[in-house]
Amino acid sequence: MSNILDDHPVPKWLGAACNGCGKCCIDSNYMLNLPATLSDIRRWRKEKREDILEYVDFIGEGVYDLWVKEGKSLPRCPFVRKDRGKPTYHCTIHETRPQACRGYPLTAGQMVELGCEILDEIESVTMRISRAKSK
Repeated sequence: MSNILDDHPVPKWLGAACNGCGKCCIDSNYMLNLPATLSDIRRWRKEKREDILEYVDFIGEGVYDLWVKEGKSLPRCPFVRKDRGKPTYHCTIHETRPQACRGYPLTAGQMVELGCEILDEIESVTMRISRAKSK
């Protein structure tokens, strides 16, 4: 995405505002070539998380691709589940999720491209604050 918003990193606290819309976890373009760090791999080995490691593809020295099964990239995270009766999702490996997921979102452009619903909430709150300030 070549966008002016790609130059604007988002504050770290924004990830904590996640409303569970799942757009990042089920977007096939975002999932394509999602990396794992060596730290992720070491942690999963230490935790004996073969269920996660089976979806990791070793690319080269210190380079790992996530969510690959039998040599093919999966179109979505295999550990995200739809919440029954709700328009939200949850991560079944949240406590040990990859650094790539812990670091989402990196830029405002990434959030716009994925249609991250946090943006709608931010826009709504910003508009209410602006109206309140102008009174």
